[in-house]
Amino acid sequence: MLPILPPPGPRRDASVAEHLLPPERPPSRRVKWIAVIIAGVLVSLALLAAILVLTSPLGPGDCFFIIHVRPEGSNSSVEIAHVCREMLPTSTYLWIRDPEGGIALAATPFSNLTDANWGTNRALYIDADPDEAGIRPGDSVLVERLAYPSGSWVAVADLAGSYDMGALQ
Repeated sequence: MLPILPPPGPRRDASVAEHLLPPERPPSRRVKWIAVIIAGVLVSLALLAAILVLTSPLGPGDCFFIIHVRPEGSNSSVEIAHVCREMLPTSTYLWIRDPEGGIALAATPFSNLTDANWGTNRALYIDADPDEAGIRPGDSVLVERLAYPSGSWVAVADLAGSYDMGALQ
């Protein structure tokens, strides 16, 4: 018996996918509204964050300074790298905690970190520019490593709450 052939004419090759998948439809109105709402919320949050950052008032406690701690001979040097306002030796303090977290040197004003008090504090404030009354970048505190071993933490703070800290090496 002879096979039955399709009628002559244009041949249509239909893939399996055309038969299994529904025809493409444009996104529904609900999907469009959800996308608009999500975009609006994201834009609003970004705007709110920008406003909070730009209008945030900086009070005196928001000022900061930076110290660098490095070994110097048999001592460690705590150098003042940045100050954002005038800090005086009488109202700027040095604290040192031992490696276990105990207080090794209680809050001591820089003005008491002198040659005369070296035997008690084992720390010395060095004013890089004695003609200036305040603490400036370049000033430092020399800390004896035998009294405050590696792993101790040094903190420098003023009465307004600005501080920085670093590990003695």
